[in-house]
Amino acid sequence: MPSEKSESGKSESAETESAEAGGAAEAAVAANSTVVHLPLLGRVVLPAPAHLAWYAGIGALAAVEVIEWPVALVLVAGKMLADNRSNSALRDFGNALEEA
Repeated sequence: MPSEKSESGKSESAETESAEAGGAAEAAVAANSTVVHLPLLGRVVLPAPAHLAWYAGIGALAAVEVIEWPVALVLVAGKMLADNRSNSALRDFGNALEEA
């Protein structure tokens, strides 16, 4: 049986698949972060637990002076930029799936 067209010209099954793909991308981003509500700061989004462990490890190395604190800051900043870039790519991929 042919699928019916909606007002936008897309078939209902294509719209459903697009919504599921976009929802899957959003779910993947949400699964890799933790939201904490703090009294003075409000809603704070934390990275995935594996990333938090990496940041804690770098902090511990800097605290016991295995690495210098400027090196620790550069490592953390680089990791944050790389994570932000991969999250942007995932969102762009989800948006492309929604449009397809």
